[in-house]
Amino acid sequence: MEPRASLADINWPAFAAGFVTIGGACVYMMPDPARLAASLILLGSLLYLALYDIRHMRLPNAVTFPLIALGLLHAGLNQYDSPFADSLIGAVAGYGILWGISAAYRALRGRDGLGLGDAKLVAAAGAWLGWQSLPFLLLFAAAGQLLALLVTPLFGGRFDSSAAVPFGPAIALSFWALWLLQ
Repeated sequence: MEPRASLADINWPAFAAGFVTIGGACVYMMPDPARLAASLILLGSLLYLALYDIRHMRLPNAVTFPLIALGLLHAGLNQYDSPFADSLIGAVAGYGILWGISAAYRALRGRDGLGLGDAKLVAAAGAWLGWQSLPFLLLFAAAGQLLALLVTPLFGGRFDSSAAVPFGPAIALSFWALWLLQ
């Protein structure tokens, strides 16, 4: 059984600073109150998930499942962002693609290389953005993660090719960027 996400585990000052800064920018970018409300919910969820994954190397179902449901609900109520069928296909395809990559890696290497929390977060992205955004999401997330790993030594960090690296923050950042571009 997966441990429950604990609000005490989050770096609240960093969370609040990020939420206020990015959320404040959204106010100026989104004159539609419904899209603004959806954006603030999405932003808070993505910030929480990114910080949680950095700290615990996992993405809790208690946040990813509701995020998928909210994305589908948003698509059903607001057809201007992504038609419901595109969102449903996006959720299923997003999960299926990462599940397939995870299963293939496990079969080839004999160990896990990608968590299914990442697959659920990509499913949420597919629900919010539609299936058409998934290739861009995965490209941006993978490129961003690779860039972060490559520049780590420049900032005093150590690059260890065998160390586990949280992928959720890169997915969350790409998800948020694509949401803002819609």
